[in-house]
Amino acid sequence: MQIRAAAPEDCLAIAQMHKGRLPDSFLGFLGTQFLVFFYKSLLESKIGFIIVAEEDKQVVGFYSGIVNKHKFCLYLVKNKTLGTIHFLFPHFFNIRVLRKIFEDFRYAWKNQKGVVLPEAITLGLCVSKEYEGKEIGRKLFFATVAAFQEEGITEFNIVAGSDRLAAQRFFNHVGCDKMGEFELHKGKLSTLYVWKKK
Repeated sequence: MQIRAAAPEDCLAIAQMHKGRLPDSFLGFLGTQFLVFFYKSLLESKIGFIIVAEEDKQVVGFYSGIVNKHKFCLYLVKNKTLGTIHFLFPHFFNIRVLRKIFEDFRYAWKNQKGVVLPEAITLGLCVSKEYEGKEIGRKLFFATVAAFQEEGITEFNIVAGSDRLAAQRFFNHVGCDKMGEFELHKGKLSTLYVWKKK
């Protein structure tokens, strides 16, 4: 098992895993092609990174981090405008999708309930079903911690759906502090965690 930084050629496998393992997530809802575009943009921006677990030359898990959520949003707007419009255009007349896009940008720009949050965030911790229970998630998490620390980042925030109890147990187990619950998307509670270097 190899834990390493992702390369652009890994993005299709990452996108397919995200879509398959997190189908109810908003990014997953937007489809595999959008996810490939999103993750390639993340790597190209140098504002974020993706860590993958590889076994027999196959990606079997990944975790991604964004060093500064504001800067990455601005990067997408300024440098990936046409690509973003291309992949989101089929959803432009879907009020539900437009509302979720607005809610995601609002989350990126706004602190929750007066709590000052770190600019760094993580997205989409995924492990292939057949590789669950092998500590891969833990290895990816602490490789992500190390990647943040290389950038001088000692704390970052994590959002998990409040109904994802296994994810919540995991983040508690790896030492994250639970900050509370909030509505990232209307009508659905999410749990906010912060990891800080002890």
